[in-house]
Amino acid sequence: DPWPKTRHRERRLATPAFAAEIARTLRVPGGTVHVASDLPPVVASFARALAAAGLVAVPEAAPPAGPKSSFEQRYARGGTAYARFVREARERWGSGYR
Repeated sequence: DPWPKTRHRERRLATPAFAAEIARTLRVPGGTVHVASDLPPVVASFARALAAAGLVAVPEAAPPAGPKSSFEQRYARGGTAYARFVREARERWGSGYR
């Protein structure tokens, strides 16, 4: 989310409304959302919104391995805050999950 300044708050993607949409579309148990930023307060704020939307934090989750862009590598050297959330299994209703 490239809007770290307080005055840009209304442009942020990491909002409670967006978190609710993510939770709504992650219908399959085990569906995962990865959140990373070089700004820990942004990750913490979005983590609270995802938890409030019904997703469950994975304790001590590490970022997925794999290729990183030069931009990600540059900011990772300064420290990257990371969180992972999953959709837990819910009651079955018919052929799908509710």
